[in-house]
Amino acid sequence: MRALLPELDDEIIANALDSLSEAGFLIRVRPFGVPVYGVRHALIQETIYNATLRKKRQALHRHLFAAVSRNRNLAGWLSTAEVAEHAERAGLMEDAIAQFVIAGTESSSRSAMAEARQILEHALALCEHVAAADRRDALRLSAMIVLGPILTAVEGPNSGPARKLYEDGVVIARRRPVAERAKWFPIYWGWWFTDTVMDGERAEVVLSDLRDVEDAEVQLQARHCVWAIDFNLGRHDRCIAAVDAGLSLYEHGQGKANAALYGGHDARVCGLAHRALSLWFVGKPASAIHSMSEARSWAQQTGHAGSIAHAYLNEAMLHCYRRDFSRLRSVIADLRHLTERHYMPALAAAAQIFEGWCDGNAGQVESGREKMRQGLGLHGEFQTPEDEPVYCGMLAELLTRTAEVDEALALLGSAVAQAEAGGSRFWLAELYRRRAELLLLQGDAEADVIAALEKSIAIAAEQSAVPFLVSTYETLQSSGLSPELSSRYRDRVERAKSALEPGAALIVNPESAVRH
Repeated sequence: MRALLPELDDEIIANALDSLSEAGFLIRVRPFGVPVYGVRHALIQETIYNATLRKKRQALHRHLFAAVSRNRNLAGWLSTAEVAEHAERAGLMEDAIAQFVIAGTESSSRSAMAEARQILEHALALCEHVAAADRRDALRLSAMIVLGPILTAVEGPNSGPARKLYEDGVVIARRRPVAERAKWFPIYWGWWFTDTVMDGERAEVVLSDLRDVEDAEVQLQARHCVWAIDFNLGRHDRCIAAVDAGLSLYEHGQGKANAALYGGHDARVCGLAHRALSLWFVGKPASAIHSMSEARSWAQQTGHAGSIAHAYLNEAMLHCYRRDFSRLRSVIADLRHLTERHYMPALAAAAQIFEGWCDGNAGQVESGREKMRQGLGLHGEFQTPEDEPVYCGMLAELLTRTAEVDEALALLGSAVAQAEAGGSRFWLAELYRRRAELLLLQGDAEADVIAALEKSIAIAAEQSAVPFLVSTYETLQSSGLSPELSSRYRDRVERAKSALEPGAALIVNPESAVRH
């Protein structure tokens, strides 16, 4: 009260409070010690507030904001969002926006995604009331940095709101001074992350614009781009190396504190998960499981919903690769539980796809197939397409079992085209192998079957994708076609088998469950 009414002395304030209490307007909340008062009813407060002249109200809000800014303990019951509201009502728009961004960050860090989104979208709306273009741009970017990962986590990276926010953000960031590029790096990163074509073109722009920035966190997150691209292109050895290089910087950067800035997930969680997937591809399934376990553990330590979701999705994908339906069911339950606590439609769509595939492989082929179809329809609305080739291969498997071979072939053809165009080449070898099996099933021309097998085995060899190299080679041998092709890759396959981790078991052929 002293801060709000500096023209009055303590005695006058105390007497006024006593009079208001006696009149029934106020109640003394704390009966002993330093007094604390509250308004008896919200209607009383609202009536008095509305009866106060607008200019007087604005002055009171300004006094309150100034006092609390100087000493946050002066009104410890006020949340950051409430402090921001006082600044807004005082007409201090820049201060209000800055406080709303802090409040949104606080909400995001405790995984209150809906609340954070509402606060940050309000901050962006207030930016339109800032007259100076330079300040307006800087304030918009500060809000976008925090809001973007929330949109990618909640709506999905392929959602319209997420893509538009980052596209608008990059336009603004590029007209800012070069010296600020490190500051706005999360905008560049999100622009790359929400790209529907994972061919590395946007990442090259990001790396080029920020190559000379000497900041450990920026360099960590640049590698965060690199390992994702390398994985999608099937460059698994390079992906593992990029993760190892990136994680060596993790402790030096802000690490876990930036979980809410880059793609809505923690970089260490992402790195460990991608390393796990690439380890499976190069024939190290035991190491893959261990690295994925580390990703899950670290995600849970962060307590950040987006990071936990990222770990669960990648763990589900690993068990899908391994055809370990029991573990996959367990992760699906985790995904479902997470979506019950947080609004994450992209996560729910992925859970439905995995669940449909599990059901289809447990004898419920028709219902599983329909569940997958529905899930894939939703998935395209929310997620970028890097995992769709895998999902299409899974659905084609169920379609084959329901004798819908033509539809399965069409789906595989579409998945191949999408993977080639979108840069998600890591599953191409398996798509071509499945195509060859379906062509064999239909009794198509041997030349078409051999062409598909040759394409599959060449891609697998190029990517050092051991499960696919072995699987396609087994399909080739069992078909009895092209001894020449079989001979050409025999030594390479034998070397791949010999390089497997001791005791490794790769289920690489779903129909015959061939184990190596």
